[in-house]
Amino acid sequence: PKYKGLDTHHRAIQNKEKYSGCTVHLVNSKLDSGKIILQKKVKLSKKETPSSLQKKILKHEHILYPNLPDAIVPLFKEAKNSGPNCFTTRGFITISPGVNM
Repeated sequence: PKYKGLDTHHRAIQNKEKYSGCTVHLVNSKLDSGKIILQKKVKLSKKETPSSLQKKILKHEHILYPNLPDAIVPLFKEAKNSGPNCFTTRGFITISPGVNM
């Protein structure tokens, strides 16, 4: 995500971004920096508010969730051959609103 952490919707609007969105990614030791599994981009309107953008992105997050199993299975297969320290032993996934692509 371009804007990591909190207040992503506000920062996207404040910086006059044309797009924002959401990201499903693996969790690592750095904030919002894990391998991206799925993303959805949404266009900001000229009258967008943080609240309206949050609602818009939430709808797209709910569209992404059902696609997660199909997207993550290849990652588990890939990790199976990566040795004992692969991410499958941790299995953490996070959903990050406010991705700006």
